[in-house]
Amino acid sequence: MPLGSWTKAIDPHAYLHYSSCHHKAIIIGIVRGEMVRTLRRSSSPENFKEGMMELQRWFLVRGYPLRLLKKKRGCITALLI
Repeated sequence: MPLGSWTKAIDPHAYLHYSSCHHKAIIIGIVRGEMVRTLRRSSSPENFKEGMMELQRWFLVRGYPLRLLKKKRGCITALLI
């Protein structure tokens, strides 16, 4: 039985805003950590892809540049091989 990426209905997805005064390494670490979590929680490549697209949408809402998200997504996707 394949399992998808699941979050609680009350999850606010309140990730640190990209324009905050935190060091960029911390912000990049948050992106990488959430993507690795999505990878570990996905039971199939299709579920992983869906979870990553959902995560990307939430990061875009918080002001993260698409270029950064695509770059980190490529790094995490390489772990599947």
